[in-house]
Amino acid sequence: MIDMKSLVILMTLMKYQQLSLYELPVKTNFSEKEVLRNLKELDDSLVSHQFPEILKGSGYFSLSP
Repeated sequence: MIDMKSLVILMTLMKYQQLSLYELPVKTNFSEKEVLRNLKELDDSLVSHQFPEILKGSGYFSLSP
C-alpha cells in the first residue's frame, strides 16, 4: 500500500521527471531519511504491481519513460 508521503514523492517525480537526493527533500518538505525510506517502499510497491522501478543513478532519481 502506498502512503501519502510516497504518493507525494511519486507525483513530484512525475512533475519534474528527474530530481537529485538534494532536490527531492526540498520539493517535498520531507527529510532526506524520509525520502529514502519512502522511495524504497514506493519502489517495492511499484514492482509488486508490475510497474517499472524508479531509476537511480549518480544521486538522481527518475521514472522510466
